[in-house]
Amino acid sequence: MAGCILLATLATEAPSSTGRCRHQLPGLRVESATSSEIVAFWLAPWETYRLVFNGLGWEVRSSDWLMAERIYYLTARSPSPLALPTSTGEQLPLDYGSVYFLQHGAAGWDAWLIG
Repeated sequence: MAGCILLATLATEAPSSTGRCRHQLPGLRVESATSSEIVAFWLAPWETYRLVFNGLGWEVRSSDWLMAERIYYLTARSPSPLALPTSTGEQLPLDYGSVYFLQHGAAGWDAWLIG
């Protein structure tokens, strides 16, 4: 991606049921700001996701399943600080002033910093 910096390949989990291609980030999920909808397995390989802090939380945007009129937030299942799990077992902390893309690549899901 031009003008972007590859930060890490992320750790993801696939659902145990067959026929589903969406993945999740361990310990994280996506929640709707306007309803009780909570989605664990939300990463679809044909989508690119934009992650930005909007003053209230880490907003997740894509053109596919996330409805344009709703706001979705990336949240942690525990009260720990929000970071993205990497394939090396480390945590990639999110900077409030940065914008990130999550995109499926050759080695898995990649986190990119928008430059």
